[in-house]
Amino acid sequence: MQYGIIGGTGFEAPFSPAKEEIFSTPYGDAKLIYPENKPYVFVSRHGTDHTIPPHKVPYRANIWALKEIGVTEVYGISAVGSLKKAYGPDSVVLCDDFLDFTKTRPHTFYDGDHEAAKHIAMAAPYDSELNDAFEAALGEKLPRGVYVATEGPRFESRAEIKFYASIGGDMVGMTNVPEVVLAREMGLHYANICHVINYCTGVEDTMVISKSEEVRNKIIRAVDEVFTSDRVPREARIDLL
Repeated sequence: MQYGIIGGTGFEAPFSPAKEEIFSTPYGDAKLIYPENKPYVFVSRHGTDHTIPPHKVPYRANIWALKEIGVTEVYGISAVGSLKKAYGPDSVVLCDDFLDFTKTRPHTFYDGDHEAAKHIAMAAPYDSELNDAFEAALGEKLPRGVYVATEGPRFESRAEIKFYASIGGDMVGMTNVPEVVLAREMGLHYANICHVINYCTGVEDTMVISKSEEVRNKIIRAVDEVFTSDRVPREARIDLL
C-alpha cells in the first residue's frame, strides 16, 4: 500500500465499500479506510460524522500510520475559502506554498520525545510530480496558490482576511498545517488539492457557499486515475537542511 488520500467531510462515501482499521501509533489512533479493490488507503480528517474540529485532528497519528503501512505518496484534499475574486466557488487550486497561522497544534515529530531534533527543508513542501499527474488526469491546467492555514474552528475576521491577502495568500483553510509539514518530515511525497467552496469574509459582498458533488467527484476520479495507473510509486525521501 504505497498511496494515500487524506480528505475532509464528504469524501468518505465515494470510497465505499471499504474495510476500516483503527491503527495505533505513538501519537494516538488513526482511522484508516481501505476502499475495495483499490491500491490506496483513505484517511478522514474530521471523522465520519465531522466530530473532530480542525485543531484536534490527530495529524501526527494519521501521517505516522500512513508511513508505517508503506505509503510514500499522498494527496490531501481540502475545502477552502478564496482570497481572490479570480478563484470563485467550485474552483480547484493546487497548493504551491503555505503560510502558517495555527497556534496550538503539535507541528513536528522531532520534538525530542520520540525522535531526535531534525530540521526539514520547506523550499518545496508540495510535490510537483503529483500536481502534474493530477492535472493530466483531470485534463486541464490548474492555478497554483498559497494556502493560509488558520487555527479555527472560527472563521477569520475581515481584518485578518485583508491581511492574509496583502501578504500573498490565495486561499484559507484550517487543516493543511501541520499535515503538509508532518508528511514532509516522514519523507512522503505530498500534494494538496483545494476545492474552493466560498469567498472569504469581505472578498465579495454576497456570501456564496458551494459544496458541489460534481466538483468533489471530479477530484476523486482524477486522484483515483493517478493512483490506479501504471506509474511507478516513488520511495520516501526526507529533505534535511
